[in-house]
Amino acid sequence: MNTKYILFCLICLLWGCQYSEEIIPDKDLHWGIKDENIILYSVIADIPIKIEYQNGLESYTPKLNEILNNIYNNHLGKKLFDKLKGFNKTFYISVDVDLQNYDFETDGTTIYVSRNCALLLENDINNISLTWAGILMHEFVHIFQHSTDTSPINHEIDAFMAQLSLGSFVGDSETQPFFKVIYRMLDLLDSNFNLKNPQNTEKLERRYLDAVELLKKIPKYGGKTEEWTLRGFKTLKDILQ
Repeated sequence: MNTKYILFCLICLLWGCQYSEEIIPDKDLHWGIKDENIILYSVIADIPIKIEYQNGLESYTPKLNEILNNIYNNHLGKKLFDKLKGFNKTFYISVDVDLQNYDFETDGTTIYVSRNCALLLENDINNISLTWAGILMHEFVHIFQHSTDTSPINHEIDAFMAQLSLGSFVGDSETQPFFKVIYRMLDLLDSNFNLKNPQNTEKLERRYLDAVELLKKIPKYGGKTEEWTLRGFKTLKDILQ
């Protein structure tokens, strides 16, 4: 047998073994897991996302794998991850940080997840996976926006539109009226956030302003101001371009 051919086969075999140690692909998902550093990355979008755990919550990695896949399978979510790929940076999800209640936050690179949110995954992944996917997409939209505490409230409207377009959210007594208005706006729009019927332009504008006022009543967002030039779901349109 040709010596060069044998050498070529041996190199291919060694390379394949090295690859299999680093990456455990899942043929049913777009996402793989790199075990030693607990890194989720997108096989298609090629975005490195490092998951940081506290208090032994590493078992949630496969569930987060499913959740991130739910985002990527969404029309807006895929476009969002494709845009984030252009940031050329590693993103982090820090699970079980000291946040109140069921909160998520981001600083532009890391999405922080409270312990209460993490524990929801343990209880019922089938019902909560799309809810989590929607919330994580909300925070990834903020990363795309470079959003901060002083950003216009329009950033929040766009992020909630993305969130509720993916999952079903009832909300609590504080957020439920706001969520209802968001769903009423989504009813008027197609998957690209354009009006299905141009005759509903005024109706959409009224609902948008209602959403702004309702969101301002929620203490977390009460200090934000509205910027009229950012109406029309500018962030989402930029993502979808």
